[in-house]
Amino acid sequence: ADIPIAQKDATNPGWWQPGVDHYTIDIAQFEDQLHPDLPNPTRLWGFGQGPTNTFRHLGGIIAAKKDTPVQITFRNNLPPTHIMPVDDTIMGVMGNQMNRADIHLHGGHVPWISDGGPHAWWDPDGHKGVSFLNNQVLRPGQLVPNNEAEYYYPNDQGSRLAWYHDHSFGITRINAYAGIASGYVIYDDYELELVAANHMPGPLDPRTVYLVFQD
Repeated sequence: ADIPIAQKDATNPGWWQPGVDHYTIDIAQFEDQLHPDLPNPTRLWGFGQGPTNTFRHLGGIIAAKKDTPVQITFRNNLPPTHIMPVDDTIMGVMGNQMNRADIHLHGGHVPWISDGGPHAWWDPDGHKGVSFLNNQVLRPGQLVPNNEAEYYYPNDQGSRLAWYHDHSFGITRINAYAGIASGYVIYDDYELELVAANHMPGPLDPRTVYLVFQD
């Protein structure tokens, strides 16, 4: 199936940082048909927008323009029981909190409160890791729902393909394997000039197909 590009929010509630493109992205359990020859859909965890029957594996690709910051409200809607086998002898697994989330932009130049260090996790019930300061900094004075966490990415880098994924302490490996990962594309004016001069589809053109390979 196609990997969908995340859609920006249209209405500013008043607390976004100035000049940002804002996204609201859910983290949830869903099912997707991973190959036409498989008899049944596969149960997954991952990113998406809207009802879970619209989620796609490795979906939620963000295409961001260089020097245009992106701010994201991630909503943790994961169920309490993990879909993967869990080795609870590993440090940090915290067996009674298997639906923690903690997003890291791999390859991104970001402020530390949005870097998704392993102790900056949160869960749907309002429990948070000791390094979680996302909402205090980016939504000060707001009554933030328990399952929401705010992230800010400046995008002050050259054109590149990065990726964003879960980074929760003790369960990063199984969360990424379950599907909490997607691409993050930074494009710039030079790339836009190239595609215009050569009549090629640009970063946001529906004909552009982003490929993410997962082993």
